[in-house]
Amino acid sequence: MIIMKKTVLTKSGWNFQPLFFMFELHKKDLMPQSFSQKELNYLQDTDFLLTKHQINEKLMQLLEQTRQEIKQELAQLDFNFPAEIDIQNGKISKGEQYRQLPYWVLDYPRKYTQNDIFAFRTMIWWGHEISCTLILAEESWEKHHPIVLHNLLKQPQEDWYIGVNNTPWEYHFEEDNYQKLTDFESVNLTAELNKRRFFKISHQLDLNRLTELPSFALNTFQKALEILKAVEPL
Repeated sequence: MIIMKKTVLTKSGWNFQPLFFMFELHKKDLMPQSFSQKELNYLQDTDFLLTKHQINEKLMQLLEQTRQEIKQELAQLDFNFPAEIDIQNGKISKGEQYRQLPYWVLDYPRKYTQNDIFAFRTMIWWGHEISCTLILAEESWEKHHPIVLHNLLKQPQEDWYIGVNNTPWEYHFEEDNYQKLTDFESVNLTAELNKRRFFKISHQLDLNRLTELPSFALNTFQKALEILKAVEPL
């Protein structure tokens, strides 16, 4: 029996209660399967997984260094963060199954509740890219919506992407999930943001520039907060 857990957006807000889907494997699914030569070669290869373990340790260290950079920035910031947001510790996590590939995540600062989301998420995705994403929903999005729209229309950020999916929990850069900010005309950007209950803006870095992650994340975080600041009366 397989159990899956999911988070959904409902009319009353973000539902963080687990939803369980159960199904039984049929006997035919348990029958032995043939293996390709490629699969057998991987099964016998210990070097890859040992190297992956070394990569994992280095990535966790790199995310910790990134966390420390952002923490120093937070200590000297004059910004009105939402109540109960974690600006002291953050959270580093990892997984193996984002679109069937490993990933590493730093959420800092972060607040994920049913009525409010304010988070800056740094994500390393195996085989793809590094992304830094500002996520706002519910109370934080309602509060910052007018200022964000004003600032993005006034000075669009080059090479930044706006989330256009109906869920905030996807991070790939295909067209159904992100669209380049500078590709929006003013009227289309306004319409896109006005219809949303959440806001995502993301910046990406090539994996071959991995060692630049701490400075890249810090710079992206600084620019993301600038989007939330009222430079002049609206």
